[in-house]
Amino acid sequence: YAQFRRHTSGSSARLEVAGYLARAQEPYLENVRRSLDRAGLDHGELSRLNRHVIVSDRPCIIDFESASTTRKTSNVTAAAQSIFLYGAVADRVKKTLKADREKALIALKIYKRDQTRANFNAVLGSLPV
Repeated sequence: YAQFRRHTSGSSARLEVAGYLARAQEPYLENVRRSLDRAGLDHGELSRLNRHVIVSDRPCIIDFESASTTRKTSNVTAAAQSIFLYGAVADRVKKTLKADREKALIALKIYKRDQTRANFNAVLGSLPV
């Protein structure tokens, strides 16, 4: 997050961050889906991405003290909302990337109900690239 914050001042820097997020969103969300959702582990705090993910060459999810195997997994939905719709990271991203908020919310709701590959691809397709 500190690296992200450092790059968020000035218009050229915002474009650089937007480009990074456009390239990184799919591998990051795929990693969240594969590593957490499919394993049945709900992180519980990915809606606060700036405190639970370290971004370098490869994003790393940290701090699993609130994780649960009994809650329904919602890692992809929480992470996507944190990047593009709500929160500190999303506030910065909104200045550069434009998301169709309603389309993204619908795709995320469908994925949350039925976590199939097709629904995950629909989530990726609804987010700005």
